[in-house]
Amino acid sequence: LDLDAAGYYVHRSTGSKEDPTRLTKTLIKVDKPFYVDSTVKGYTQYFYSVSALDNANNESPRSNPLMAMTKDLTPPDPPLEVSFKLDRHYLKLSWKPSLSMDAIGYNIYRGEVLERQPLVNRALVRVTAFTDSGYQGRGLIPGRRFFISVTALDSARNESSRVTVSITVPDDEAPAPPAMFRAENVDGRY
Repeated sequence: LDLDAAGYYVHRSTGSKEDPTRLTKTLIKVDKPFYVDSTVKGYTQYFYSVSALDNANNESPRSNPLMAMTKDLTPPDPPLEVSFKLDRHYLKLSWKPSLSMDAIGYNIYRGEVLERQPLVNRALVRVTAFTDSGYQGRGLIPGRRFFISVTALDSARNESSRVTVSITVPDDEAPAPPAMFRAENVDGRY
């Protein structure tokens, strides 16, 4: 502690070998040596250092840098303009990408009830199209209504809100023939 110190400046950089930028425009008072950096971005590494200024306006060298890593708790923007096309009961989805710079991929959900849509894709979808081949790869069941949702994921694995479309698969298949059909002669009549 320097008894001649008038206050402190806080400096920040995003790399340990990078020249830091002074964050504080005015001196931080000696009796209240606190600073809250409200300009950080999520999921970013920062290096902070402090310099002291004395009453004669002499500035000390900066302190050793202290590294801090911010958490990203902000979900990305959802994908845009989700559309679909049915091709022999296979659902071909497409959408425009999330506008978030840190979006890394997408998840697809499908269910017959809006509130219960299990995840369809096993791995993160990294393109803006997906073909849903239905349960066990046999296509979606004819005559049923499905809700399909697409979400974006960012590098911190935050998930966007869902963009949902509904589709009714046309019932264009004839039923299977009756099984176990049996005829019986009753009273000698045919």
